[in-house]
Amino acid sequence: MFVCCRLAGRAAGGSGMTPPVVMLERPAGGANGRPPPRLGEILVGRHALDQRRLEVALARQPVSGRRLGDLLVAQGWASGGAVAGALAEQWGLDYADLERDPPDGGLVRVELAELYLTHRILPWRRLGGAVVFVTDQPESATAALSALGEAGGAIAVAPARQLDAALGRVLGAPLAKRAAERTALSESVRSLGWARTAAALVV
Repeated sequence: MFVCCRLAGRAAGGSGMTPPVVMLERPAGGANGRPPPRLGEILVGRHALDQRRLEVALARQPVSGRRLGDLLVAQGWASGGAVAGALAEQWGLDYADLERDPPDGGLVRVELAELYLTHRILPWRRLGGAVVFVTDQPESATAALSALGEAGGAIAVAPARQLDAALGRVLGAPLAKRAAERTALSESVRSLGWARTAAALVV
């Protein structure tokens, strides 16, 4: 089951109270134990997508091999924010606007940069003793948290475009540094190899 955690509200005059952040274990069930609503149903219900386009997208999805939300955004039939908001509702999670509330770079662990990119997840902020992570793929967030060694972390859903920008902004320097270190190591090994070859020729 989900464990709800609330972030402190903003001061009066800000952009409003921050919605709850929910610990991720499995999708939130509907009323009376019914399964959670489908993503398309939520978007149509919110008037963020019309039924006809949903049907077309569902027909194209198996051929495209893309997630429904990604397909809808690519077609221009739904915005990234609308899809992220619908995913948040579907999974019972918070919606994170990373343009309004950018991730706290101080929470990023440089050694996990490649895992952040692979799993499309990023530390966002700290809530009490737990770190809240943002992702655009809540269906795989449990595995992502496990890979990061953060099984007790909380999850919020962000639009894919915003997450891409945040990943590039926050991880750009660490990844560049790691690439430089790898290049230096490679050059060092290559130099060592040439030195050994030269020594052998001298002998």
